[in-house]
Amino acid sequence: MAKSMFELLVALDKFVVFSKPVAPTVTVKLKPGMIVTVVNDQIVLPPREGYSPVYVVLSDQDEPVTIASGTVGIAFGDMRFVTDQVESVESGTYAPGDALVASTNGKLKKYNDSGNIIGYVEQVTSNTQAPAGVLLTVQFK
Repeated sequence: MAKSMFELLVALDKFVVFSKPVAPTVTVKLKPGMIVTVVNDQIVLPPREGYSPVYVVLSDQDEPVTIASGTVGIAFGDMRFVTDQVESVESGTYAPGDALVASTNGKLKKYNDSGNIIGYVEQVTSNTQAPAGVLLTVQFK
């Protein structure tokens, strides 16, 4: 499995980190930068586009320490980060200032007039190795 691109751009005192087990219904491997929620004390993917509250995944589900603990680290709070966990955009491209929502597959997606905005694009960097072809610098709220 390819590693995801994720880089925190804030001090650790700006957000809260905790870990939870992943629900057996989650069929994708969680990677840093993905967006999840918690239901019945277990991590699940957002049940609908624009769902809130959501959390940012910090640990790779395939890492040995994560496997040993049986939990995945997630966080919420005032965060800025770079990620490649972005939906491809069928109708255009991402631009600074674009509002973002959580998609049902755990990625960030451009706001389309429905759901809860969870962050904003600060910068877009082209990257042909990223799933959507871009890396986004995100202000997560």
